[in-house]
Amino acid sequence: MKNAILFVLLLIAALPLNANEPISGHKILVVTGGHGFDKTNFFKMFDAMPGIRYDKAELPKEMGLLAPGLEKKYDLILSYDMNNFSVTEEQQANYAKLIESGMPLVVMHHSICGYDNLPLYPKMIGGKYLHKPTVIDEKECPVSTYKHDVDMNIEVLDKQHPITKGVENFTIHDEGYKGLYIKPGVNVLLKTDSPDATSEVAWTTRYGKGPVFAIVLGHDKEAYSNPTLRKLLEQGIRWGIDVAKTGRNAEPVPGKQVVQSVDLPANTVFRTKRSEAERNAEKSRRDALTEEQRNVEDKERRLKSFEETKNPRPLSATEKQTISYWLFLPNDYAAKTDKKWPLLLFLHGSGERGDLIDNVKVHGPPKLLGDPAKAKVWPFITVSPQCPDGNSWSPTQLGLLLDDLEKKYEIDRDRIYVTGLSMGGFGTWGMLHQFPKRFAAGVPICGGFDPAVAERFVDTPIWVFHGAKDKAVPVSLSTDLVDAIKKNGGKRVRSTVYPDLDHDSWTASYDNPELYRWLLEQKRSGR
Repeated sequence: MKNAILFVLLLIAALPLNANEPISGHKILVVTGGHGFDKTNFFKMFDAMPGIRYDKAELPKEMGLLAPGLEKKYDLILSYDMNNFSVTEEQQANYAKLIESGMPLVVMHHSICGYDNLPLYPKMIGGKYLHKPTVIDEKECPVSTYKHDVDMNIEVLDKQHPITKGVENFTIHDEGYKGLYIKPGVNVLLKTDSPDATSEVAWTTRYGKGPVFAIVLGHDKEAYSNPTLRKLLEQGIRWGIDVAKTGRNAEPVPGKQVVQSVDLPANTVFRTKRSEAERNAEKSRRDALTEEQRNVEDKERRLKSFEETKNPRPLSATEKQTISYWLFLPNDYAAKTDKKWPLLLFLHGSGERGDLIDNVKVHGPPKLLGDPAKAKVWPFITVSPQCPDGNSWSPTQLGLLLDDLEKKYEIDRDRIYVTGLSMGGFGTWGMLHQFPKRFAAGVPICGGFDPAVAERFVDTPIWVFHGAKDKAVPVSLSTDLVDAIKKNGGKRVRSTVYPDLDHDSWTASYDNPELYRWLLEQKRSGR
């Protein structure tokens, strides 16, 4: 009995002193100072965020905290200060290094106005309220202005972004900032049509490795109580922490692959994943068949698959599915310019399905882009989605992904290309079949399709690759289709059959520089 009582006492002693404080979660540093505000109602916003704990720091006296090493104690900095006090060069450099090294930063309202004596600040946060005429990027920017008690209609520009997910257009009573400097290329999430405010209201950017979310809203108690602002602020904090920890949905950086995701209507064609025992039993059954019987089975299975692809089931009207993808922007990519870039959509094989996004980089273009020398000169915006476990590629769903990308990036719609290997080779044919006028060219590798619909491919430039010794996907699935396209009058199809290769015909194909030169020569408008 005494031992039981002692155990209970020790257990009680191990509990946190504050029963309301979560034992686990995220810890952030909320930085204030330089401007008066309603502290009680301001901090109520953070008190209501489950799993988020915070400490307070007031500037300028605690400016020394904002330095490398802070990331060991906190997951994110939320800046609500208007620090226009004297900041030493060392403090400036330390703050910049902290964010540049990967510490996520959320900048809210007053802090847009801060750090007049920190020249890097407008580039760090993606914008700036200017108290005096300021030269930025060799351009003189005028003085900004403000106005209290403004009713602003806010439009959500990107409803797929993790920060704005579930957020609809809304109205807020707040202070308006007009004439802000906005860094070119920031990802604008919210805008307003108010004449008393700059149109850009919230955006994301990146400073070095550090993800940054800036929101102009949030002046006083009335704004703090707005449920939509609260939701945006909480989702912005969670986004910054998630990007810093996983790299997912980080702001794209030209010359590097980053993971993005989008919620799309769910693919309703689901194939149950078989266990190892079930796969072994199926192999034993197949081994017992004659070669002729196996060929008959394979033909029936392929015809069924072709029918599903030719007549795809509609996507779910109610269920959403998160599709993750690697995104690469060319080294010289710049947003909001007249220049447009070609896009290459890569579809992986069946072995890379699931939710381990790094698996997508084992073959093809995303593997090549792991080489810095190749990435430096790679000319395509490259998108490499991951097919969920149990699914095959859905052309309809991929079409929606392309729609989303075309809204976000400077894509040349006359130079959109699709390629894929094995299951992705079949998916490439499926995309060309469903969208014959959307693509400038296609490159299916060790795939196939029904020759009965060859007329759908006669106008599209297609380069087909296959290994003659392929046992997984017979080479006839490519050669029969190529022959059928030519018989239907197609003059823009070409094929390469490797006499000594088995299923892996993709390594040699994607390593061939001539393939990419040929792709860039193809334009949809030239057909």
